[in-house]
Amino acid sequence: MRKYSLVLVAVLGIWSCKNEKKAPKIGDDNGITEITYTTDPSNELLNKNTDALLDIIETKQGELKQKLSKIKTKEEGDALFSEYYKSFSSIMDSLNIAESSTLKNYAKWSDNQKPDSVLLKEKRFTELDIFVKHRDSNHFELKFTPGYYHRLFKNKVSNDLQDYLELIGNTNRLNYNIQIKNQEYSMVEYRKIALQWEDYLLKHKNSPQKEVALRYYQEVIKNYLFGRIYKSNVDWETKKLTTIAEPELMKFIKDQPKTQTAKITKEFLQFFYSTQQTTSNKDFYKRINELVSEQITKSF
Repeated sequence: MRKYSLVLVAVLGIWSCKNEKKAPKIGDDNGITEITYTTDPSNELLNKNTDALLDIIETKQGELKQKLSKIKTKEEGDALFSEYYKSFSSIMDSLNIAESSTLKNYAKWSDNQKPDSVLLKEKRFTELDIFVKHRDSNHFELKFTPGYYHRLFKNKVSNDLQDYLELIGNTNRLNYNIQIKNQEYSMVEYRKIALQWEDYLLKHKNSPQKEVALRYYQEVIKNYLFGRIYKSNVDWETKKLTTIAEPELMKFIKDQPKTQTAKITKEFLQFFYSTQQTTSNKDFYKRINELVSEQITKSF
């Protein structure tokens, strides 16, 4: 740790004081985003109002539970998931369009300022496992709560798909807990999720979900290494890691050196401490981000 710190001091002496002082934009305040099928709202849903769309969701949820109770094989469960996941994605797209005007006002309201009509909708959302997700300072959207699909399809689908759905739920729950339950950002929690994604990728090497899993894994590692916009692990003015982040990363590398996640973390630190190019914060972040992507590609 002392060696790395000395290198960092040397590097800081080389960087020009004219470099940008602002931190690079790392991503949405909410970090991980729910990755879904790319869908367009079906024509038959476009003119539906919010109440009608929620009625459709409620009906389909009931249908799905009935079908799940009758399936005999996990192959049937996989097919049922694919069918309803696409269907729900399309309906949720339409619901976000129907609620677009309301969602634009969410940034302006505190809980006690919301109109009664909005509070009534939120009650219905909760009943259907839907919540208002805060993606960034001015962007809100409606999503199913983290773990929604895993709860429905647990023990009903293939092991690969079940592990995948569980991890997606766990990953998105980190951000949900920060937004809804006011929990603090935790490097330890992101490290745990990163290692779970690593285990998944090694266990299911030929998974049809691999491409999306790699995107999740990369996003989780970025949140682990860089932190969040409101809780950065890097002081971009001095280009130093925080006093919490540096020992955590060092300890992780020491404790679990054989994991791919620790190896990627080590590459990140070596680059962070040894680079001597006088780049702006934005370019510096871009180069480190590219490095992390390259290491993940090599690892899996």
